[in-house]
Amino acid sequence: MDFKDCKIIRKKVKNARISIKSNWEVIIGVPRFCLPGYPKKLFESKKDWIEEKLSHINKTKTKLEWRKWEIKYHWEFYKLVQNDKLKQDYFDYENREIFCKNDLSTWEKLEIWYKKDAKKYLIQRTEDIAENEWFRIGKISVRNQSSRWWSCSGKNNISLNWRLIKCPKNIVDYVIYHELTHTIEKNHSDKFRSKLESYLSDCKESRKWLKINWGEMFL
Repeated sequence: MDFKDCKIIRKKVKNARISIKSNWEVIIGVPRFCLPGYPKKLFESKKDWIEEKLSHINKTKTKLEWRKWEIKYHWEFYKLVQNDKLKQDYFDYENREIFCKNDLSTWEKLEIWYKKDAKKYLIQRTEDIAENEWFRIGKISVRNQSSRWWSCSGKNNISLNWRLIKCPKNIVDYVIYHELTHTIEKNHSDKFRSKLESYLSDCKESRKWLKINWGEMFL
């Protein structure tokens, strides 16, 4: 990987950031008025990390090609079966099959399907937990954040990343509880962590899982 292959974006930010897309594109976002040589210096300091991430993407892409007609859904592989006579999609959880009305053979079509299913599942799950635990929330939205899992605004509006639909259900619940707890505690203080752990006993394991696997969700 060479610096000349990277895409440099100067924008109104305080800190530089390197992001890697699923098509192997490396984007270096830097403050608008940084020194001319700074992007290259940043690239050189992060070169090992960049090459490690590119290698991971390459391996993951290869695995996905082997499973051409399968998708990851709640961290399990489900076989896709197209049937244009169906009125709606049907999930056979026991045999891990998803019968789809539409053709999902391209990444673009599959992403549209993921987003639609994620919106339905994540909003309903958040509403159920909020109601059961007496959380007071604003709007719930499912978005296409490029690198974030979630966010919670000062008005208690919760935003979730559609890619969570690929994660195990306990991880999805952790993310939802994390944001719902922010409606009570707006920071990540000890008080926040204590409150979150009062709802879930496996918070440390869930945080560790996200740290290890988050990159694969963005492929």
